Amino acid sequence: MTASRFLQPPKNPPRPAPRGGGTRLLLYTLPGYTGEMIERAARGYEQGRVKPGLENRLKRIEGQVRGVQKMLQEGRYCVDVLTQIDAITSALARVQDQILEAHLNHCVAEALEGEDGVERRAKVDEVVGLLRKFRRTP
Repeated sequence: MTASRFLQPPKNPPRPAPRGGGTRLLLYTLPGYTGEMIERAARGYEQGRVKPGLENRLKRIEGQVRGVQKMLQEGRYCVDVLTQIDAITSALARVQDQILEAHLNHCVAEALEGEDGVERRAKVDEVVGLLRKFRRTP
């Protein structure tokens, strides 16, 4: 199974976007991750200057991954390849941190300032779940 298979858009045509302009997002979204989830996920990191910075980081990471592929094709030394993979992992962790911070500053803060107690509790539970899921062990 090759990695390029997963980078191709799905063979089924994309479904219409839940809000205007989201067709590209739906094209590359796994089945089951659409609708309300896309509407909620798109808000936090799109605020201010976060999104362009994330896009630039991800393009840089994409180039690093291609570099690792080339290193493997060239038969480069294992330690050099592992060093590059570690750099990619660290860069992805920084992207994850930025998205989490934007989520906390926008989506969670908005819910906590709201009047709906159920929504506030749901956001707190969501954050606790995220912290458990993404906790890094040394």
